[in-house]
Amino acid sequence: MTLDGYGSGLAGSVCVGEGARIHRIHKLEYPHSLGTFYESVTSSLGFKPSRHEGKIVGLAAYGDPEILLDTVLSRFDQEPGNFRIRESNNIFFSRYLATLFPKIDVAAAYQRALEVVATNYVRHYVQQTGIDAVVFARGEQQT
Repeated sequence: MTLDGYGSGLAGSVCVGEGARIHRIHKLEYPHSLGTFYESVTSSLGFKPSRHEGKIVGLAAYGDPEILLDTVLSRFDQEPGNFRIRESNNIFFSRYLATLFPKIDVAAAYQRALEVVATNYVRHYVQQTGIDAVVFARGEQQT
């Protein structure tokens, strides 16, 4: 499984390895990217996107995700095995939230929303395929 920005033109995919072959069973089209979703909040909170996402993860640990979780999750259309992000490239949404709420709570809501959406996505394909060994991959960050 990959869930990233937009490497190889995709925002994510689910593949099954059988023997010496790998077969893609689902792909997430850009711009419905959890990577760019997280980049937007990174930028909105005053950090460098594609470089400081780890700082947002750390910041999120101090916030209350429940304050904005429903608001942030409302940006997603989820169905079993798929999701879409409404206005996925709208950076102004997270910037607006950052003007109204403490940065720690915005970070916490974005982190929890990412966890909820990613977990739902992964759970669906684990249940559908019956495969219990899952590999996650990430690409290289540009510095």
